[in-house]
Amino acid sequence: MEHPYLFLPKVFELFGLGHFANAYPHVVYSWLVLLIRPRTFLRWWSRGWRSSWWM
Repeated sequence: MEHPYLFLPKVFELFGLGHFANAYPHVVYSWLVLLIRPRTFLRWWSRGWRSSWWM
């Protein structure tokens, strides 16, 4: 069984980019974080953080 952390290189292999994903897994996972991060920031912003997080 492979480590579940390595699922993105397997996904990239489906699209023919497995050589890149295996050589630079840190880059591939950084892309994943960059895709997830704006969504979480927008969700945090829309909950009214300005009036609640420091008071």
